[in-house]
Amino acid sequence: MNADQTKEFWRKSFTLQGKLYYPNLFKPTTNKNGRSTFNTMLAWEYDSNKETMAALNNFLMTAKQTFHPSAPMQFFINPLKKFDTYQRQDGKPNAEYLRNCFWINAQSGAEIPVPVVDMNRQPVISEAEVYSGRNAVVNISFYNIDKEKKGIGVNLNAVMLMPGGERVGGGGSVNIDKIFGGFASDMAIPGNSTPPPIPGAGSNNPFGANGGGFI
Repeated sequence: MNADQTKEFWRKSFTLQGKLYYPNLFKPTTNKNGRSTFNTMLAWEYDSNKETMAALNNFLMTAKQTFHPSAPMQFFINPLKKFDTYQRQDGKPNAEYLRNCFWINAQSGAEIPVPVVDMNRQPVISEAEVYSGRNAVVNISFYNIDKEKKGIGVNLNAVMLMPGGERVGGGGSVNIDKIFGGFASDMAIPGNSTPPPIPGAGSNNPFGANGGGFI
C-alpha cells in the first residue's frame, strides 16, 4: 500500500452491538504508562454481529499480513479476544460474563472526548446511565502499533446506549422509594397531611425514647 492507501485503510470503521464493561466515558483514566484515555470494553456473543464480524475478521487478517507479516501470533497484539482461546497474562480465568463472547478494548485520548448518545442520538449527560453490563452500540476503528510491540490498537469513536443490560459488579441501583418513601410525611412537607413525629414520643423516633442519636 502507498501512503494514501494506508491512510484510507485505517480510516475504515465498524459498528458493533453488545455490552459495555468497565466503561470510562465521561472522565479519562490514566494507565500504568501514564497515558490518559476514555475507554471501555465491548463484548458480544459469538452468534451476533455476523455480517460485521465477517468484515472485521477480513480487515484484521489483511492488516496483519500487510503490516506485520513476520510477527509471530503469540507476540502479536490482537485486538479481538475470544473467550474460548484468550489467555490472560496473569493466568486467571476469563470472567464468566464473557463466556461465549468476543470482546475488544477500545480507547480515545483524553483530548478527544467520546460522544455518548441515546437511541434518539441525543447526548447522554448522566454518568449513572453508563455501567458495566449496559447494552450499547459502539463505533470503533483501528490503528497500527509498530514499536517495540507489534499489533493493532482500537480507537473508540462513539457510543450509543441501548435499553437494558444487567449491571455487573459495583453497588447496584438505589431504591429511591425504599430510602425516601416516608420522608415527606415524616417531615410534614407541604402537600402531606401527616404531622411530624414528636422527638422521644413513641416508635416513630428512630433514635429511641430518649431522643439519642449517633453522638
